Amino acid sequence: MSNGATTVERIRLEIEAAIQNGEFVAGERLTETALTHKLKVSRGPLREALLLLENDGIVERQNNKGAVVRKLSRQQLSEFFQMREMFERFAAASCAKRINEAGVRDSFVALYQEAEHLQNGQQARPFSEHDEELHTTILSLANNDTLVRYWRRLRMPLMRLRFITNTTVFDVARSATEHMNILGGILDGDERGAADAIGAHVGRINGIVQRMDQGEFERVFWFAKDITDLPQSIEKAAPQMLQGKLH
Repeated sequence: MSNGATTVERIRLEIEAAIQNGEFVAGERLTETALTHKLKVSRGPLREALLLLENDGIVERQNNKGAVVRKLSRQQLSEFFQMREMFERFAAASCAKRINEAGVRDSFVALYQEAEHLQNGQQARPFSEHDEELHTTILSLANNDTLVRYWRRLRMPLMRLRFITNTTVFDVARSATEHMNILGGILDGDERGAADAIGAHVGRINGIVQRMDQGEFERVFWFAKDITDLPQSIEKAAPQMLQGKLH
């Protein structure tokens, strides 16, 4: 990778991290002057990075405003979940089919054991981290690069889902049980069972999102700046992105 490409990618990741941790809120204008000063970069690579973010659906261009952080509606999120369910059903079935290939089973056994501990209230790390690893592992081990490329277009809503675990409507034990059902299907080599389990799980999370009151919805998906109870580990850490091959 050339130095120019490396600079553009670094800028893209830094802006994503700022959006992820709520420094930039939905609908906020991303001015080139402010960003070049903040990131200590020139306008050329910044514009390239903003174009990549626009292609990924994270920012959008608006007349007389330039680049702004994309603001998702409930309907758009519902459509996102429909696409996510389709992708993840396919990925889970593919993982079940590959379960006896080298290294695949071990990855899912470890996740199953952690889900079992979470179900019993034994939380070694935030549930959101386990959840992100589970879905990323399923996508990665499906062994389909085309699927990964399309999945990257959905990653900003996916990253925001971790904040659902900090709302009053989230049930960790129930989600852990659903994870065990998904992983159990994969470990059994049951393609249909794994696909159905993850489809039901994603559908239920969509239902949670659609039933949120407006305040919680805005906190999770519009990055409200007045929130004081965001998890500290998320505030301080840049998001882990799905990039290229995840293997």
